[in-house]
Amino acid sequence: MLTAAKNAQRKESRKNPRLRLVLTMSLILLFALLPLQLRAQQQPTALWSGNGLDDGCASGCALEFSPSQVALRLYRADISSEYTFSVTLPWAMQVDSIDGWLGSGFGETMESGTLLVIRMPSGAFREWMIEFDKHADLVGNVQRLFPVNLSLPAGTVIEVHSMRGFCPITPTQKICAGDYIWHVNGQLQ
Repeated sequence: MLTAAKNAQRKESRKNPRLRLVLTMSLILLFALLPLQLRAQQQPTALWSGNGLDDGCASGCALEFSPSQVALRLYRADISSEYTFSVTLPWAMQVDSIDGWLGSGFGETMESGTLLVIRMPSGAFREWMIEFDKHADLVGNVQRLFPVNLSLPAGTVIEVHSMRGFCPITPTQKICAGDYIWHVNGQLQ
């Protein structure tokens, strides 16, 4: 008896085009909104240029890329040329400090520098620079901490530049490498 009633109900729903239209539109709407809900639950992803860690960060890499810290690194085995690496923030970030580090290897005498540039979508930008003149044969590095109060909107580009340096190649000094790391510290806005 139940089967006969269900069959009668199915036949009635086939006859009622409005009911079919409402059901069809409901399914279309459900499947259209489902991907939006899934995308909203995903974490932001990094958008950067460069190969990353596979080349030792020579083309730049993000050591950390989260709403509380963006840590970018460039390792240049030859400081005689300039290089730029950048990331784009997919979220808004309130920045309270910027930490820059420039390192060199044992046995190197060198002059080098690095520049951090933050470019907001409005076109406004801020820059921080570290220079290092190492004229003695020591392992050396320089670190700088910059307290800041910056509101970075989503779409802000953070660039790390290696500046052209001076390093004499001699029989005892075969390479001139620079290691540049910048941390942009803060919290999700």
